[in-house]
This record gives sequence, C-alpha cells and structure tokens, in this order.
Amino acid sequence: MNSWQQIIDDVLKTVARAVGARKIDHALVTIPPDPKFGDIAIPCFSFAKEGKKAPGIIAQEWAEKLDKTQTRLIEHVAAAGPYVNITLAAEGVADAVLPTWKGAALVGKEGRGKRVMIEYSQPNTHKEFHVGHLRNATLGAALVNVYRKSGYTVKAANYIGDVGAHVAKCLWALTKFHAKEKPPKGAEGSAKGGPGAWLGKLYVEGHNKTEENEQYKEESKEILRKLEEGDKKLTALWKKTRAWSLRQFKDIYKDLGVRFDVWYFESAVENPGKKIVKELLKKKIARISEGATIVDLEKENLGVFLVLRTDGTSLYSTKDLALAQEKFKKYKLDESIYVVDNRQSQYFKQLFRTLALMGFKKKMTHVAYEMVTTAEGAMSSRLGNVIRYEEVRAEVEARLQKETKTRHPDWSAKKVAAVAHSIMIGAMKFMMLQHDPSKMVVFNMDEALSFDGYTGPYIQYSYARIASILRKASVSSLRGAQRRSNLIRLLRPITRPRNDNKLIEPEAKQLLLMLARFWDTVHETRVTYNPAALCRYLYETAKSFTDFYSKHKVLCDDPDTRAARLSLCQATQGTLKAGMDILGIPWLQEM
Repeated sequence: MNSWQQIIDDVLKTVARAVGARKIDHALVTIPPDPKFGDIAIPCFSFAKEGKKAPGIIAQEWAEKLDKTQTRLIEHVAAAGPYVNITLAAEGVADAVLPTWKGAALVGKEGRGKRVMIEYSQPNTHKEFHVGHLRNATLGAALVNVYRKSGYTVKAANYIGDVGAHVAKCLWALTKFHAKEKPPKGAEGSAKGGPGAWLGKLYVEGHNKTEENEQYKEESKEILRKLEEGDKKLTALWKKTRAWSLRQFKDIYKDLGVRFDVWYFESAVENPGKKIVKELLKKKIARISEGATIVDLEKENLGVFLVLRTDGTSLYSTKDLALAQEKFKKYKLDESIYVVDNRQSQYFKQLFRTLALMGFKKKMTHVAYEMVTTAEGAMSSRLGNVIRYEEVRAEVEARLQKETKTRHPDWSAKKVAAVAHSIMIGAMKFMMLQHDPSKMVVFNMDEALSFDGYTGPYIQYSYARIASILRKASVSSLRGAQRRSNLIRLLRPITRPRNDNKLIEPEAKQLLLMLARFWDTVHETRVTYNPAALCRYLYETAKSFTDFYSKHKVLCDDPDTRAARLSLCQATQGTLKAGMDILGIPWLQEM
C-alpha cells in the first residue's frame, strides 16, 4: 500500500472506531476543492439510511465524536453539510511519507506476472520524420515506462511502414527524375539532414506529381505491383533506400532516449496477411465486392472493412491481421496496446472486431491521440509543410547553448552542449505529454523552453535547485536517523510548544501531501493511458517545493531543523526524479 492510501486507510479506521460505524470504503473519500476546508472529506449519504438520520446530522455527530479523539494523524474535524471534512496533522503525514519516499525509486507490484506489448512510433520509411511524430514517440515511451514502473513485463515495439503506396511514390520520383543524383552526405542529425531526409522530399514530389497526372499515377501503381511481386531491381533499390530511412529513425530515437525491444516491418507480414485474407474468404467472414476483399461490419455500425485492394495489393489491414496474431503467439501477451492517432479509431474498431470474428479474442487496446499542429495549421508529409525534427533540434540547441554559456561562462563546451541538449529534450517531451491525448498540441518551442510555468525546464530546474541545496549541505554526511529524528521541527516553529497544532507550517505539509500522492498518480497515468496526469503532478510538486523553499530557509542554523528540511528536500528530489524517468525527461544536477 502506498503512503497516500496508507494515510487514508489509517484515517478511515480511526473514524470507524470513533463513531462505531462499519468499514468505510476508500472510494468514498474525496478531496475538498480548497485546502482551507480540509485535506480529505467523507460524504455521509450512504450512512443516512442505516442511521435513520439526515446526512448532515450524521456528519455533525461524527465531527463532534472525532474532535474528541486523540490521534497523531488527524488535526481538525468539521462538518460541512453532509460531509465530514478532515484536516490532517503534518506530523502524521510525515510519519507516513518520509520513511517510504525512497519507494518512488522502486517498482510497483500491480502488474506482476502480466505481459504487455506497447506498439508505438510507427513511422513510414521514405517520409520525413517531423515534430508531429514526437507526440507518438513520447506518449508511447512514457506508457512503456509507467507500465514497467507498475511491475508489468513490457515489450516496446515499433512497427515500421516500409511498404505501400508512399514507398512506390518515393521510388517513382527517384527513378523518374533523380536517377543520376546522389543523396546528400550530411549527417541525419544535422539541420539539412542526410539521405533519409532527402527521401522525404522525394516522396512529397512523387505524391504531388502523381496526384496531378493520371499517367504518373499509373506508373507509381505499377511500381507498387512490381515491388509486391518481388521485382529484383526495384527490390534492391527499396532495400537500399529503406536503410537510409532506418538509419535516420535510429539516430533520432537515440537522441530522444527512446528504445525498442522489438522491430516489426510491414514487409515481413504482408504475405502472412494475404493468407489470412484467404481464410476469411473461406470462412465467409470476408467477401469480394467490386473486385476488392471486404469484411462487412455494417450490421455492427462499423461500416465496411477493406482487407485487400481490387488489384490484389495489400493494405494496412492485411498486415495488421497477421501481426496481431504473431505478437500474442510469440510473447504470450495479456494485452497489446496500439498508440496511433485518433484518425484511425474507426479502423481499429474494425480490426479488433474482424479478429474477434476469426475467434481471436485477445485484449487489444487502441490509445488514440490528437495531432500536432502549428500556429499556421496542420502539418502534412504529403503537402511537405512539416517541421523536421533535425531542424528544430539544431535551432533550439544553438539558442540554449548560447543562453547556458552566458549563465555559466566557466563551463566547458562539452558540458554546455550536454545541458542544452537535455533542456531541449525535456522541453519537447513535456510539451507533447502535458496535454490530454484527446487535445491537439500546438507546437511552440518558445513557450516550451520557459523556465517558469507549466514546462519541462521548470521541472528540471526544480530538481537542479534541490541538487544544489544538497551539495551545499553535504547531505550525504548526515545519517538517516538524524534526518528523521527531529522531523517535528520542520513542521512547527521551534519557539512554540509542540502541542500547539495551529502553528504547523502549511508549506511543508502541502509538499508532504504531494509526495504522498506519487503512486496514486502513477496508477492514474497507467489506467487512463494519459501521462498528462503525471506532468501535472510533477508541476504541482515542484511548485509546492518552490512555495516551501521561498518561505523557509533549508540551510538554517538550528541543526535539527536543518536536518529535517534536508530530509524533505531529498524526498522531493527523489520523487521528481522518479516522475521524470517515467516521462523520459532528463534530470540535471546543474542548469
């Protein structure tokens, strides 16, 4: 049981004993909208019938009984209509939180024995890798981390779109107009990019010209057919150019700190998918309609699911049918999670239903998210109006290096570059993760790079500030027993009597309450597939620390107070680190 749940459990047991009530369910507990009304509230509606009294009367009676109860955890009780509002005592909160704060670095038990695959990123070769792709990559990586943090065995998978119409259009443009050209020699991570980025430009050209000219469109389709038939010359060119894209992707993933356990390719499941389509026809799950192969899901309000084109070439659906089966068979999964934008929501409903009709009734979840846009509007690889990741990186890092060098003229160029890169990564990832997946992200690096407000650099700076305090204090020389022994001095002015509960420092208590909720937030993040909850938590925790630090000197003269406040700093730093690790945000000792 985590510290917050332990606090709630202890409070509810105390309440039940004091009022002679049955066991009170954790689910009943709510958080008042304003701390001045208390830290937790218990509604009395469910006790009205058995008590044969109005909820408000029961709340009043409970408050009076609890007010007479001596407990280290409860400071004050008051009735507010049908609610019993309880203000927690800082000493009791500290007793629950500080001895267990290192638990933030541990792995939970919730997912023990369960296997999950999270498929994410899924870029297409022969296209640009742009900032819009960052949302999928950061969301998927955060979900991988939060599942692992919760004790699950996780396979992080990337499913690369290395075949299809987009590849054909790119290769058509290459062979039609650029056959004698050599790809640029620049590094993939540079602003101009290398061969992988060049392919993205060729795809845009191929798409635009085939859309404008019917003959060109047919030539592109012919390349697609030849590729699927195994034409040797085209296959060799496809392999060569695919390698360029893959090198670009891997360089970017390394830069982002994103890792995959399994790499899947559409090309590898194309033929198995076509075999499954034949089975669907044989079992009459699918049928031929106007030359194409479809699964009719109209009766289930899911429309028509196209699984093979009229010319016999495959689609995403063809290959996804095969991949789903392969995943579960090889890795004995309990669940397969697909991180794909919300434009594909209907598609996944069709896919999962078709698999179910085949008798493949496994747990599959589509985590949908909105797109990334700019102030000017939506980005599109087809239109060529995307913001390339490499370009953003080069521009932002140059800016951050200049600013960092100004703040730290004594730092080496290597250290300046490393810190600037970490801030850039933190800013980008937090910008993508701070929004609910159902909300659109407007790409704005100026806002994302701010050291104030709801940003990644603000979280990183809070961590670095605590690191600076601990360095100055040489906290490693302090014994744990010493840090804990006089915690009460942190929570009360040292010149006041210990039993005067009105004198507790509210900033310390608020920070302790934030730390207590870490594991609840991890759980919320996982079950909702929404890292925005953890982003908000880290921001509120960092803000709570700032509020505490601005009013109370940590490195004060009194040794007991100093030790206690350092203990709180350590707990905060450890919690921030654990949260940033889940989000994939680098933590810095200095900024």
